[in-house]
Amino acid sequence: MLNKPERSEWDEKFSTILRQVLPDFSPDVLIDPDQELRNLGLDSMKTVELLLGLESAYGAILFDDELDPRVFSTPRSLWTFVTERLDHDGTG
Repeated sequence: MLNKPERSEWDEKFSTILRQVLPDFSPDVLIDPDQELRNLGLDSMKTVELLLGLESAYGAILFDDELDPRVFSTPRSLWTFVTERLDHDGTG
């Protein structure tokens, strides 16, 4: 992890939620879009917490039947899923 300004691959809400759920992402550390979230402590309980945070922040329901473990593999894969869901719902 590098000490640099955040990349603009996603918005500030997304970064904030990741940092709240995964404390290894401290505010002064760049979130690597391809880093394995599991290696940063993402387990089943934190996955639920992350999912609820995203649903609350974006006002979209992320249906369980659409969720695949690959969705939660990296910040990039999760952001891709969220934005696709928002586009599908018309909330993005």
